[in-house]
Amino acid sequence: MGTPICKPPKPTGVEYQQESHDGENATSMTEVSLNGVNATINNNNILFRDVKTQGSISNHIDRSLQKQKKEELSRLKILLLGGADAGKSTIVKQMRILHMNGFSAEEMHSFQKYLRYNLFQIFHMIAMGVQECILSIPDFEKDIIEQFAQGLSWIIDIDVSNEIDALNSFLKLDCVAHFMEIYPNYSSLPDNAHYYMPKVSEMLSPSYMPTADDVLHLRIPTTHVNEINFTFSTCTIRLIDVGGQRTYRKKWIHCFDGVAAVLFVASMAAYDQSLDEVDSTIKPILYKDVFAMEPDKPQKVQNRLRDSAHLFGEMLRSKFLTSSAFILFLNKKDLFHKKLPNSPLGNYLHGFKGSDFNSACEFLKTYFLKRKSKKDKDRKIYSHYTCATDTQNVEFVFKATCDIVLQKNLNSSGIHHLQRADFASEETSHSDPSSVENEFVVDSELERKEMLISPESKVFTMIPIIALITLHIATALATEELVYVQTLWRHGDRIPKDTYPSDPYQKEYWGMPWGEITEDGLQHQFQQGENLRSLYIDSGFLGGAYNREEVVVRSADTPRCIQSALSNMAGFYVDSPAALSSVLPNWPSGWIPVPVHSEPKKEDRQLQPGVSCPKADKLSSARQNTRKFQDYLASNWNLYALLMQFGGQGAVDFNFDVLKDWFSTLRVEKEQFHLPLPEWITDDVYNQLKSVFLAGNDFVDGAEGFDVKQDDELVTLRGGYLLHEWRSNLKDASTKKNAIKYHAYSAHDHTITALLHTLGAKKSVIGDDIPHYTATLVNELWKKNGEYFVKFLFIDDFSSPARPITRLINACPNDSDLCPLQQFLDNSDKFSTKKDSACDV
Repeated sequence: MGTPICKPPKPTGVEYQQESHDGENATSMTEVSLNGVNATINNNNILFRDVKTQGSISNHIDRSLQKQKKEELSRLKILLLGGADAGKSTIVKQMRILHMNGFSAEEMHSFQKYLRYNLFQIFHMIAMGVQECILSIPDFEKDIIEQFAQGLSWIIDIDVSNEIDALNSFLKLDCVAHFMEIYPNYSSLPDNAHYYMPKVSEMLSPSYMPTADDVLHLRIPTTHVNEINFTFSTCTIRLIDVGGQRTYRKKWIHCFDGVAAVLFVASMAAYDQSLDEVDSTIKPILYKDVFAMEPDKPQKVQNRLRDSAHLFGEMLRSKFLTSSAFILFLNKKDLFHKKLPNSPLGNYLHGFKGSDFNSACEFLKTYFLKRKSKKDKDRKIYSHYTCATDTQNVEFVFKATCDIVLQKNLNSSGIHHLQRADFASEETSHSDPSSVENEFVVDSELERKEMLISPESKVFTMIPIIALITLHIATALATEELVYVQTLWRHGDRIPKDTYPSDPYQKEYWGMPWGEITEDGLQHQFQQGENLRSLYIDSGFLGGAYNREEVVVRSADTPRCIQSALSNMAGFYVDSPAALSSVLPNWPSGWIPVPVHSEPKKEDRQLQPGVSCPKADKLSSARQNTRKFQDYLASNWNLYALLMQFGGQGAVDFNFDVLKDWFSTLRVEKEQFHLPLPEWITDDVYNQLKSVFLAGNDFVDGAEGFDVKQDDELVTLRGGYLLHEWRSNLKDASTKKNAIKYHAYSAHDHTITALLHTLGAKKSVIGDDIPHYTATLVNELWKKNGEYFVKFLFIDDFSSPARPITRLINACPNDSDLCPLQQFLDNSDKFSTKKDSACDV
């Protein structure tokens, strides 16, 4: 905050002017009396009779300047920031109730229509929940449910009495009562539903006047800057609330000047919710006079808490807020407490286990505080668990917040005196989120001011300090720390790699080279990158901007794989603070190029397992020539006959690869692009061809089948080169040989299946089929109690969550999601190889 230019107090006295006739030599003199000291001001020079008097005047002026400066610093501009529906406006309403005589009768009357709007929204979401969760809805109730679920614009044009009848009819439905009983914490229900529902019949009365509590629970989107000024304790507060929706965030910068503190509000209860502003179904325009805004275009659903944490990091990095104090309000702790048992936090935020409330609160606090950049590692952020609708809680928290900001202002200006002694918890505190009294615990007793600890009390103070230090050490040793991650994904959707002669969909139809990635493939890979971002950037494991000392990306030397790597990284670093869009007008918004490394196809045995390994090809051919497998192919001779007769193939080799390649083409056309196949390729023919593919695909790569045991050598030659690299990466990460924290590999379905075969988990993870486009295998390295463990996850496609598969890995125990690193290394060694000579015949 800038310090205004201050002038000394104007002296009082009797002025007289003695003019000379020399023009420019005329003098102007003033006799003054200041605190009983006489002085003369002659041509703006102050003349004193002795040094003692001069010192007295100087000291008085210094004291006056300091007092004025202190008064200036006590005028605090506090900016409320955070995502939509976090509770910012509720805090503003609390301040009006506590310090500005509340709301006028006219304002309370105007809240009636907002109250009905909130009730409409609740009923709308209940109707959608009933449709989603209640399997059997009586026929006579379906019409009402469908009407409320489709939207509420129909209710605009009816009068109030009919409107109330419609809402009362909805409340009496058995399916609604059944839904609220079974799903009281349904994730899409507005946060104020539990407050309004018990008294909704009373509220629907036309004569009902909202109470102060009703107003506090109202959800009214902030579409403009809302500013209030009030006196709080010894401070003059200028509190500014701005719209939290994404469309309004670009306007925030206009409020950043001279901000003493940023009060960032995040809803803890948003961990299982999607952004309202990207879901067109829950943003109906009910009152045109109230919400004069256009509905947003539907976008990809995003998690609200992740968006809030990402926004918090952006604000921390803002160059306009570097000198502002940051206070984090983790709001709606009451709702979070209710939801946690039935909606596990770990289902939405990777890395948390269990349902303990205090542990979950601590996890969320860390989730936000890890957004600090390396250069801000010493920056203090004060965090509190809050319930914005609880007046007592808000008053207590806001008082502590003002103390923090005022003390910071005074300290930075060399003024260190404060009458009060309230302190808030800093980012490393372990305050109990379930109580207000324990909400604010000083990070360390050693940080308390000397004036607060008498000499007699110091010896007793050391006892809890030692206990606190011991607790910190024990907690640190007991926690799990993510150390390293490596991911392997299949490229995005593509067109066929080749086709058969009579195929109606030849190269001209596709308009691009064979095997090229599609627009959907690029988009899906981008979304998979966003999913991985939520796991490893939003959690604070990696920084929000690309760093080549942390992240390495490698791709198979195939265009669709390289393009997939670029698309994935674009999603991984979406809205990167290093993006150049603000500097270069035509630069893609929020995008920064990330280097992708590759090796020539014929030399890359890690990511191209089917290329350039004569020994593996020989072993695979030998398996195809076994009696059982040949008999199986012969039993499907009609497929070869069809391909020769109708497919225009002519003579074909009687082997598995012919049917495999044919099925690969048909599958893309039928299942991916939904194209009609030629009449001679009936559903029976297609399903028969698919069953042959599923039966033989793993077998020819060394898996057990057709009375033949697994060929360990073939499995090693296909996937062992990449397994060796992954094992080496784990060893390096555990011994701190390099700083790389994230290796990403972009390759093919065969790359994933070959690696899973070496882990003995292909069939148990994927089954007989191949992985979907964008399917991702994840390997994490964790440190727990000083020991290292590995964890494996699998993401079936861009729309699926990560699922743990460690228990399915042969080298790991089947009763834990964490596998001791050394056990994994020892047990997987037999399938690991780096010798090029192993491929020689």
